[in-house]
Amino acid sequence: MAGSPLLFGFYELRSLWLGQGGPEAAANTMAAVALAESGGCRYALHGPKDLRPFALCTYTYSTGENSVGLWQINLMAHRAYSVGAMFDPVQNARAAVTIYRDSGPGAWSTYTSGAYRSFVPAGAGAPPPRAASPRNTPNTQLPSIKPVPVRGGDYTSAVRQWRNLMVALGSTMPTQARRARRARGQFSVAVM
Repeated sequence: MAGSPLLFGFYELRSLWLGQGGPEAAANTMAAVALAESGGCRYALHGPKDLRPFALCTYTYSTGENSVGLWQINLMAHRAYSVGAMFDPVQNARAAVTIYRDSGPGAWSTYTSGAYRSFVPAGAGAPPPRAASPRNTPNTQLPSIKPVPVRGGDYTSAVRQWRNLMVALGSTMPTQARRARRARGQFSVAVM
């Protein structure tokens, strides 16, 4: 799904669920499950290797599972899906609907533990109407970037391009990760 957002909110996840044929009765619950599982970030990954195309969202090392995307589809349990496909929000939602139909919501640990409940907004139902305003449409689109390693190049230019990338991404990369990379001297230049 080219041009799809990086981060999804409750109502976007609900719409994705319904758009892939998910039962409406489960839409609020499963949107909250996705938020609890991935934080609404399409590149969330919990597994043995960091295979994210961009170092965004959460990566958690684990040898016991390989869960990918919005609904954290466990590829060890559901081998019909691929990592690349599960980073696509539509395919991830389609897989979640299929798993839900086969196993019910108990297939997600955030459902069985009840952790999803804190992600259901009060009075959740149909999405509230939104006025067309730049404030209501955050820039969560991934920019067209080509990472190029900086080796002995112009440091000032690299920092400027790094800052431009962070602004374009809406500073979605966690501060701790930025600091750690800066401390290790791992910069990449975004050619836009």
